[in-house]
Amino acid sequence: MTHTIVLGQHAPQTQETGDRALPVLPHADDLARYGGRLRAALKDVLEALPNDIHNPAKLHEALGTDRSTCYRLWRASRVSPNRWDDLALALPGSAAMHGFAEALKRRRLALGVLDAYESAVDQFDAFVREKFSSQTRLKNLLETAQTSPSEMADPLRKQASTAKAAAFENAVTLNQSSVDLDGAIVLVTPSQRPGCAAEVAMVLAYMGYRASPGGRPLMIHLGSQREDPDGGTSEGELEILDSVGEPIRGRSGHCVVPEFSSHPLPSVIRERSDSSAMTGLCVDPSDIPQLRTGFDVVVALQLDPIPQEPGTGRVPFKGFVKAIDHPTRSLIVDVYLHRSLAAACIPEASCHALGPSWLRQGERASWASRLPEHPELRILPKDLNAADQGAWPRYAEMCRYLFEWCGVNRGDYAGHRMSSVFPIWSTSYKLAFYEE
Repeated sequence: MTHTIVLGQHAPQTQETGDRALPVLPHADDLARYGGRLRAALKDVLEALPNDIHNPAKLHEALGTDRSTCYRLWRASRVSPNRWDDLALALPGSAAMHGFAEALKRRRLALGVLDAYESAVDQFDAFVREKFSSQTRLKNLLETAQTSPSEMADPLRKQASTAKAAAFENAVTLNQSSVDLDGAIVLVTPSQRPGCAAEVAMVLAYMGYRASPGGRPLMIHLGSQREDPDGGTSEGELEILDSVGEPIRGRSGHCVVPEFSSHPLPSVIRERSDSSAMTGLCVDPSDIPQLRTGFDVVVALQLDPIPQEPGTGRVPFKGFVKAIDHPTRSLIVDVYLHRSLAAACIPEASCHALGPSWLRQGERASWASRLPEHPELRILPKDLNAADQGAWPRYAEMCRYLFEWCGVNRGDYAGHRMSSVFPIWSTSYKLAFYEE
């Protein structure tokens, strides 16, 4: 028995600048000018703050405003002056930028430079709306342009990238909700328990969940377990518990990580039938008003140990599968295998049209369901900061949290990353490990 973990316009041309190409967009010079003015004004605001507010976390604590907005503004102020594309991708929406200014006014901070900042926000927003219709469409153009060299050289891949961006917008219209980042960091460690091969822990991150009132809720499946048939529960019974503050202990330990998540923390849902129970989290657009500006949920899970393969003692961990349940801008899955396990493994990334059921149907079904989508696959550096990516706010901090939570050292693990821009909605992305 093996173990695979299952969790629920054409692309612009580019011009060279430094080590990375800038996308060539209509009105790029004006975008650079308005963006540069906003970046300079934002930098003046941040430099006018007291010395004890020295990072996004402290800024969030001091202002009580959205954590994601603080991080994105902080990051936007630090992009290279000539990288107007990075600035446009980093900036939150105009409502969030004005909300940040209002929070500063309430605490009488940086008052001398706020007028210039708000003026720059208004000018940038007016320009983007006139030339690109919305900030979302501008970001879609930019993210579609950030393709790999192989995609730029392959017309079919370029067409697929454009189609994925259009599919994302259509899926957002249908769901009235979206996620900026669907991320997972998975840690696989040899087990010291008798009869067990490996321990698996992970961080799941849903960053920048947005929804309109009545939009599709964000549901995060945390695990299922068999129940005693004599427990007296009826089929489909649903129980909504208090918001999570402490870990929930059961067959598998799991908890919301408050320091990385937006507040109020999501409700816990347990659904019981005659033979099993499912535990999950629910972020309901009708209950949380700030979903228009982005909501973050980060969960840490400790799964049951993986048993050894009978007669061989080998570790039957074969990979990680992430189902794309919501329209998503970016997918990042990092699997850190202990080097004693990784030495004999070859990683492979793929996308499949069918849901999780295909995993129980053998390799032939896996081959038949595979889409001609090409997730990026690369080996991660040992330095967590070097592995950081703009699409994932506070990635390095979350990695350290997971390694410290498990009490292990990063240097003992080989990291593998699967990523995709505009992953295809209602498909599964698989990072598999095959034995040599």
